[in-house]
Amino acid sequence: MAIDNGKLTYFIHTDIFAFQKIGNTWQYDVYFEDLLDLDGANLIRSVEAIQINFSKGDNYEEGNYIYEEIEYAGKPAKIDHRGKQLNLIYFTQVGRELRKLIQIKENPVYTERLKFELGNSFIIE
Repeated sequence: MAIDNGKLTYFIHTDIFAFQKIGNTWQYDVYFEDLLDLDGANLIRSVEAIQINFSKGDNYEEGNYIYEEIEYAGKPAKIDHRGKQLNLIYFTQVGRELRKLIQIKENPVYTERLKFELGNSFIIE
């Protein structure tokens, strides 16, 4: 479920409890305890998501996307964060490196949720 843009690896957390910056991921077969284990092993920065408001920028036009090239589930993809408020859980450098060593499979439930939440701002090629 992690996204890599060549500099950072992160997970867009779609189900944050209001005011708590944490949430469950059981619907994706990743449990809160799994996040705690990743945090304890220093593979993610924190179980708590960082909420980021991405600015629209000066030349923002609704429906005119400027995509960032990313890697998602072992596939090339594109994302446009502009104007979005996202909850992100960042991987540590060690987590990023280990991610490169494992065979990544797409989580179809999570992919559908990202497509629903981000619409045309998220494209898997």
